[in-house]
Amino acid sequence: MSNQMNTELEFHNREMRLVKLLPRGVAYDLVLLKGHLLIEELLTEILISSLNKSNPINIKIGNATNFNQKLNLCWALNKNDINETIWESLKELNSIRNSMAHEVEPKGIDEKINKFSTKVLNNSKFKPSYYKGDELKFSLSWLYLVLSSHIHAQKNS
Repeated sequence: MSNQMNTELEFHNREMRLVKLLPRGVAYDLVLLKGHLLIEELLTEILISSLNKSNPINIKIGNATNFNQKLNLCWALNKNDINETIWESLKELNSIRNSMAHEVEPKGIDEKINKFSTKVLNNSKFKPSYYKGDELKFSLSWLYLVLSSHIHAQKNS
């Protein structure tokens, strides 16, 4: 099987995994936490691919590397390949997730999620009729698809 076909299959498998694992019909906190974890996996994959090309100081990405560290390193290595709005949205996602993880009743969380979703969806290719009532899930899906597409492009370059 050609490298192109392998990466297309990987892209499809990532999409199917997102659909399978991103919960439906549950509270926003579980959707956000699952989406955050799925996106973190992609950041790890981007880093591994990026560092395989050039890693003169032998940077290692492991379980102790947190989302923010991965995001900053991904940005440093790929900032010109992905729209700045995506990077900003990923930082916002991490900030929201941190608020939820470190506070029992985070203040202003609904407003933060609405602001995040609006920003992401305004830059997405989704039509509002597609995501009405499911803005958070579609926001996370859009970010996931952008990162997955980047991985696909990295592997085919």
